[in-house]
Amino acid sequence: MNPVRDEYLYVLKSIKDKKMYTGCTEDLRKRFREHNIGKVNSTKA
Repeated sequence: MNPVRDEYLYVLKSIKDKKMYTGCTEDLRKRFREHNIGKVNSTKA
């Protein structure tokens, strides 16, 4: 039996180009940190 994992779908607005960005992750806090510190090109300031 496989354990149940939470998965999250999120929508962010890019500061760089004002476009909407969608994504999914199992670790929402970690993913938001990655966006906020500039590790994701689509939402990098």
